[in-house]
Amino acid sequence: MQERVALSGAEWRLMQIIWETGPCTLRHICSVAGPVYGWTKHAVISFLKRMEKKGAIRVEESPPARRYHALLNREEAIEAETEDVLERVYNGNVLLMVQSAARARGLSKEELSLLATLLSPEGNNNA
Repeated sequence: MQERVALSGAEWRLMQIIWETGPCTLRHICSVAGPVYGWTKHAVISFLKRMEKKGAIRVEESPPARRYHALLNREEAIEAETEDVLERVYNGNVLLMVQSAARARGLSKEELSLLATLLSPEGNNNA
């Protein structure tokens, strides 16, 4: 698992865009994030600069526009963030974390079925 890079909520949202589309331009990022989050171009630029300093992304100078590349693997970043929350908030108690998430959001029938499969001896890789 890769080392956790501490990202703000806004930075996570931008990472999701970059992960979804692959290397992309500022124009593309703004066209997706602007209408949804109400961020200006200058706000997005500020977030991207912070993300670059943290090592989450790299900027490729490819005229006519810069391209932003993810340096973090999506699955590994999510696992690292989840592990951090699990330890920091739930003191390592997975059951408490799942219970809290289920109560806060509720689970669909499909999610309950998948969770049951994951918890079964056949579905649990750690058993």
